[in-house]
Amino acid sequence: MLGDICTEPNEDKKYTRYFNALSFSQADCTRTLLTTEVVVKQRDLLASKYTSSSDLDACLPDDVLRNNLETLGKMEFQAPLLHVLKLKLDKIFGTLPEDYLPLLGNIARMYTTTEIANWNITTAETLSALLTGTSWQQDLPKVTSLVTRHLEANGNQLDGTMLTMLAPHICALEDTRIKAISSEAIRETSRPMNTSLCSQRQKNLLYSQLRAAYEENQSSPDAYYQLLKAAIGGAPTKDLIKFASGYPVMDVSTFIALNPDEVQKLSAQNLKDLLGANLPELNNLADDPVVKAWTQARKQSEVNSLGLLLVAGFQDKPPNGFIDFPSAPHIPGRATTYAKDHMFQLFYCMLFPLVLTAFFDFEGKLSSRAGVGQEHQLNKNAPNNRGKPLSRCHFLQGVKHPKPATASLLACPAPLSGRRTPPHPHSVQTAGRQHAHYLFFEKVTQTPTHAQIYSFWAIEASVRHGFRQRENAFYGSVASRC
Repeated sequence: MLGDICTEPNEDKKYTRYFNALSFSQADCTRTLLTTEVVVKQRDLLASKYTSSSDLDACLPDDVLRNNLETLGKMEFQAPLLHVLKLKLDKIFGTLPEDYLPLLGNIARMYTTTEIANWNITTAETLSALLTGTSWQQDLPKVTSLVTRHLEANGNQLDGTMLTMLAPHICALEDTRIKAISSEAIRETSRPMNTSLCSQRQKNLLYSQLRAAYEENQSSPDAYYQLLKAAIGGAPTKDLIKFASGYPVMDVSTFIALNPDEVQKLSAQNLKDLLGANLPELNNLADDPVVKAWTQARKQSEVNSLGLLLVAGFQDKPPNGFIDFPSAPHIPGRATTYAKDHMFQLFYCMLFPLVLTAFFDFEGKLSSRAGVGQEHQLNKNAPNNRGKPLSRCHFLQGVKHPKPATASLLACPAPLSGRRTPPHPHSVQTAGRQHAHYLFFEKVTQTPTHAQIYSFWAIEASVRHGFRQRENAFYGSVASRC
């Protein structure tokens, strides 16, 4: 029950009633009773020794807590134990006096925004001690309450000193207060702002304020860029294009903090000029929102022109005569490298033409033998041809082709004056090409593979090569007898 203490108002009241019901006394302490001497000597061990809320409540007297509040506030107690200390302080003081606020340390996180609104934070030292005494990264609304309470007590004046103090927590400021920051206060600040937790609206406002404050520094590109770098996540596209020429090369950590909506408007050349030698590092950030925003708005040819192994949002239209086969889906979490993601398909692409060539070479040898046997059978069975040499046309008419259209394409002129007509090279080449196309579409495309990523021209070339070997063997046997 004590493992997850919540500090919201309703939960705070719930656990307050719980701890009040415990009503431990020093007689219930089962460990060493904490005194000022024990706290000082064992300050580095108390957080590990006292892990039970009941033990800490029973073994820590109120006067020891009050006199050693700063020491106990710096200890890394778990949230339930910090809540015990907070409730004990409520019993002692009610509303904490301002003198005790800088001593709270980690205990300050246990207070709600409503309770903080009742504090008196009149000095910058008190506010600074509260902000630096613990980590507020997960409690920005409470930081907003701290800053608001201090500004209300000091006429809402946000000067350079205050802005320097708030630089790590600048995202806790409301939009109206960001707009009210003067250029003079910005120029007086001596600490870069941390905008990592800011909303995009806050980043836009902060960048606009910084650009107005440092406008006179534009004559020095390096200094101007460094002054705006802290809030560059709010830079519009026109400023990013400006930074791409004549300004320092942007590092990748700064690039991924930019506004994705503005980055996607950059051209490939703009991106190259902006990142310079850091451009290849984008291959390791394929799933970053900023990188993805740019690639998804570009064609694949634009992405490839930068030497990036990333998948674009739009594929280029294939040239006339080419077939576009879809690739395997992109695997999230890393840049797409085709050699790794499609290793099996690439191996299949290289192996298939070799197998196809070997197949037609073997079939060509069989056809050559079949042709010789067919010619012998024709000479034997045809009475008119006994003792006469057989012409190429007669021979072709007697051979069964895989497709009738092929035989008609192999048109032979009639023999002149009893002379044997040799095969015409052009007719043989044309027939071979048509025959090759016929076999390719009948043998291959009727049973498509799971991913036909291989190039059509490579396979067609292999098919033509195989049929060329088959034709040479086939007509070589005919020419020797024509």
